[in-house]
Amino acid sequence: MNEILGAFQEKGLNPGSTITLDGKIHRFKADKSDTKNSGWYVGWQNHTQLGGEIFQVVVYGNYKEGVTHQYQTEGRKYSAHDRKAIKEQIEKAKKAAEAQREVSWREVAEDVRKMWDSFSEEGSSQYLTRKQIENFNGLNIRFDDKGNFYVPARDFDGKIWSFEKIQYDGTKRFHPGGRVQGCFHILGKLSGHRYYFAEGFSTSASIAIATGEGVVCC
Repeated sequence: MNEILGAFQEKGLNPGSTITLDGKIHRFKADKSDTKNSGWYVGWQNHTQLGGEIFQVVVYGNYKEGVTHQYQTEGRKYSAHDRKAIKEQIEKAKKAAEAQREVSWREVAEDVRKMWDSFSEEGSSQYLTRKQIENFNGLNIRFDDKGNFYVPARDFDGKIWSFEKIQYDGTKRFHPGGRVQGCFHILGKLSGHRYYFAEGFSTSASIAIATGEGVVCC
């Protein structure tokens, strides 16, 4: 057990003083500020087919960082049957983690929506000033009172799942644990005649302002 916990700690995770190896997904705090139990693991205790030696298989990760790790007891003589069972357990764990990630995304999205509603549609940013972006109309961004602004990440239905926080010095960070896959931000309005795709907010904003056309920021 200490060896398994050590593997967690090497990745900056602490599930507690012990873990449960029952083939079910378990969640825990990824760090002190984690209110969503973003850490997770699925583990099994097994016996080798030939020698009956105990070995463990654990798949674990952190939804906030979107990472997955694997642990398997070393120093065992694994048969083809054992290796097949290990592969099946790892695949089962990843499927369980993926299903649970959907739940985590929805939890984070609710927090993101509340935060987004609290931000102002008007504000200022030294970053935008340096980029010579002065006309915010139609850019669909919001501001806090600390000189930061936020770019939403929405799906095709317009649901906001996350946002990118851009600070006055240009530091950019997406909200931890939020979904960004398949999400984008629309600047201006998309018409049936012409619109653009661009990567990065400042590039997208420059195109939108210069052309007056809608831009999909990816």
